[in-house]
Amino acid sequence: MTEVILFAVSIICVAAVAIVAIALTLKHQKSFQQIEQQLVRNKITLPLRLQAYERCVVFLERISPDSLVVRVNKGEDTVASLQARLLSTIRTEFEHNISQQLYVSPESWVYVVNAKNNIVGLVNSCSSKLHPDMRAIELSKLIIEAYANIETSPTALAKQKIKQEVALLY
Repeated sequence: MTEVILFAVSIICVAAVAIVAIALTLKHQKSFQQIEQQLVRNKITLPLRLQAYERCVVFLERISPDSLVVRVNKGEDTVASLQARLLSTIRTEFEHNISQQLYVSPESWVYVVNAKNNIVGLVNSCSSKLHPDMRAIELSKLIIEAYANIETSPTALAKQKIKQEVALLY
């Protein structure tokens, strides 16, 4: 009888060890599969994220007043027509890049939107200081001067935030 009990206890111990070993193996295999899936996802999403950050930087460069005013001003315009074209260009550039928010962090996107809004505000503020029928060159000068006097430009802040996040991806 004791032999039967010892045999049963031995079988139960072996079964318990086998069950624990199988459970640990399955847990390890599941963790390995999750890591493998994450690597595959990163292989796909990392290039998309980097491209989105690049596009945001290009957007910020294109709406930077020193670049924007030179590109948009045709010389013979009035203040009112240049203001309208500047705002339209900013809006078009933003709409063209709005999908990038899917791939950048919410914090970075807030910086990009704030930069856009600040540039729009700068254009409108400078425009309001001039008569709408004045020559556009006066508005161009005023915008560039006002932008140069900003201690830290909103586009520079947004680019700095983006660079910090891209550095974290590596």
